[in-house]
This record gives sequence, structure tokens and C-alpha cells, in this order.
Amino acid sequence: MDEQARILIVDDEEIIRIGCQRILEESYQNVDLAENGRLGWERICAASYDLVLLDLMMPEMGGLEVLEHVQQLNQELVVIMITGFATIETAVDAMRKGAYDYLPKPFTPDELRTKVSRGLEKRRLILKARQLMEERDRNLLECANEKSRTMTIINCLSEGLIATNRSGQVVLMNPAAMNLIRPTGGPVIGRTISELLAKLPLAKEIEETLSRVTATATLTQLEVRTQDERTLQSHISPIIDDRGECLGTVTALLDITQDKKIDQMKSDFVRLVSHELKSPVA
Repeated sequence: MDEQARILIVDDEEIIRIGCQRILEESYQNVDLAENGRLGWERICAASYDLVLLDLMMPEMGGLEVLEHVQQLNQELVVIMITGFATIETAVDAMRKGAYDYLPKPFTPDELRTKVSRGLEKRRLILKARQLMEERDRNLLECANEKSRTMTIINCLSEGLIATNRSGQVVLMNPAAMNLIRPTGGPVIGRTISELLAKLPLAKEIEETLSRVTATATLTQLEVRTQDERTLQSHISPIIDDRGECLGTVTALLDITQDKKIDQMKSDFVRLVSHELKSPVA
């Protein structure tokens, strides 16, 4: 809140210091004084101020020298220069060195209030911008950490996982999927499914299935035989965004070769037993 703002008045003229203090204390609770540049700089180093009214010509340490020190210490501190020697050159020099505004003497109470009010508004905007930047950095860090955790989980899955975009290009493939498909030809990200599965007997059917899932946003299952006589079972699902549009597909792969062998053994055993029982009965 404005009334809680800390303001420092640095001026070697007592009447200016006291007059500004009385005017500003009508609206602000914390208004401190310093009668020269050296004391003003010491106060700035010792306390946290929101705005400084700084005289240009002072003994021991001039206003421009204090301003240079302030810019090195804290560029977010708003400084308004006040002086009875107002010229365009001095104003430009002060603004170039980091002053927010310039208040020539003599000035009215309303002019002082307006300059201070605008300076504090500038201070609020600076602090708000810094807060937003810090929040953005925290959010980016949280997103990076969340992405890292998600990728760790995906990479540790025993099932193969492949994600594609609308064009059928691979955007994600975990190590389990790499072991199941065993693609050749370098990196897989950015390549199409048809390129990766060109050697599979059902490559064309797989590509058509992925296209159908993308177009209709429906779930489907498919069994694929590899060249080394393995059987892969795939569960293909569409990736739907908040607006209901399909962004691509995600495919879960599972090696069911052993299950198929066991089923075949069961079938062979049942056939054998059935045959052996039928012969004596006949």
C-alpha cells in the first residue's frame, strides 16, 4: 500500500526537507530525512526505501554521485531529482544515469504529491514485474521437473510406448518400445511409423490403423508378427486435447510371444487327448 511506502528526502536545505516531509506525511507513514549526500547514501545502505527525493547540489557528496551509487546497489529504487539549478542538460544527465523523474525548485505541494505518487506507481510496477518473472521461473522449473519425472516413469515402463502426431511422425518412444521394434537407421524421433515398421509384414495395416484412430478418435487393438517370429500386441489410443481434437496417437506394445506359445501348446494337447480318446472308443 502507498501509505506503507518508505520515502527518503535528501536535501541540504532544511526548509525543503521539513516542508517535503510535512506534505508527504499527510499520505505516507514512513518519511525519513538526510541533510547531505553522504548521510543519504548511508541511510539508503542501511534501510530499504521505495523512493528517494534527491537534491542535485549538496556538500560532501553530490546528487549525481549518490545516484550512481544507488544504481549500482539497487536499480529498482525510484529516484526523483530535485534542484534549484534546473537545466535541460542536468535533467538529461540525471535521467541518463537512472533517475526516474526531475522536480525543479520551487515546486508546489501538488507537484510534489504528483511526482511521488507516479514514482511509487513505477515502483509497484517494477516489483510486480519482478514477481511475475520469479513466478515464471518457478513455473518453468516445476514444468521441467515434472517433465523429468514423467519421462523417468515412461522410460521405466516394461511395456513399449510410442506417441505420434497427426502426420504419423514419432514424437516419443521409450526404451521398451525400442527393444520390441528394434528400428534401424538412426534416431527415431521425427520419422514416420511406416519408415520404422517397413520390415514388418503388417506395416501397411499398422499405418492405416494409426490413420484411422487419428481420424475417428477411437480405440483399437492389433497383433503384429515380427520377422523373428515374435508376436506383439498393440493398444492404440487417440490423444485428445481440451477442445476434443485428436492430436495424434499413443500405442502401448506388449510382447505376447510366450502367451501365444502356451495357447498353442494347450490347443495341441487338447487335440492330442481328444484323438487318443476317440480311437479306443471307436
